[in-house]
Amino acid sequence: MTLVFLCRASKAGKDGLSPIEFSITINGRRKYVSTDRKVKASSFNLRTQKVYNDKATNDYLDALRAKLFTQETEMIKNGIEVTMDTFMDVYKNGFKANSITILQLFREHNKQFEKKISNGVNTSTTLDKYVVTMEYLASFLKTLKMDVKSQPASAILNANLIKMFEKFVFW
Repeated sequence: MTLVFLCRASKAGKDGLSPIEFSITINGRRKYVSTDRKVKASSFNLRTQKVYNDKATNDYLDALRAKLFTQETEMIKNGIEVTMDTFMDVYKNGFKANSITILQLFREHNKQFEKKISNGVNTSTTLDKYVVTMEYLASFLKTLKMDVKSQPASAILNANLIKMFEKFVFW
């Protein structure tokens, strides 16, 4: 992941202030996001990514930089694949269930299911069927033209995808 703060002079308002944005690049995909801060373009140093004589804005940018890199680290620690879609989902919504991919959700389900086998609540035969289904799902996701395996489950899980998966498995 690369992160650059920049001031967009071309987007200056009538007041002469330009927005400070950050450019984030993940796996070759770039996105520009507003920081909701505006300054005179001439007071922004692109090399240092700081604003001359504006400690409050510089402190904010430093804190935001730290937050973004910490988020990347936390995603990795939590087993969430760092893609532009998942990163922006976590940035906007925090760490929620909708930040995980379908396969991550399935893996977590299987782990929880396996824990209940020792208690006698579930059977290993049923777990075996879930494991096979997850393998089919992984194969199915590879056949799709869009990159759904790295997108948050909440963004792509719908009735149409389930019908497509059913056809993939049974036909």
